[in-house]
Amino acid sequence: HIGNEARKRSAALILKKIAEKNPDGEPAVLMGDLNAEPEEAPIAVLKEKMKDAREISKEPPFGPVGTFNGFKFHEPVTRRIDYIFATGMSVRQYAVLSDARDCHYPSDHLPVLARVELSGK
Repeated sequence: HIGNEARKRSAALILKKIAEKNPDGEPAVLMGDLNAEPEEAPIAVLKEKMKDAREISKEPPFGPVGTFNGFKFHEPVTRRIDYIFATGMSVRQYAVLSDARDCHYPSDHLPVLARVELSGK
């Protein structure tokens, strides 16, 4: 989406759809390439209702902060646009994997992993 306002509205729509599909407030996960960095408005909207797995991981996050490498193997990965958001669960571990083969990444995005723990009701 072009424009900050449209991206904020998209984030709000995602939260609305989660609430519609999950009226009982069961644990939920939202993950993917959100094309927004942590300080941008769409991420702030999502954080109103969900928790950023990186921020709530019980163990220190593993790997680079960034997730978008642009296939630039010899440059630092600093741009974070891929996320795992969670609600109703704890995050035991969070990691961004930067494995490569022959100085080539398999994708322009690094894999983001979280190990979560659901508490019984």
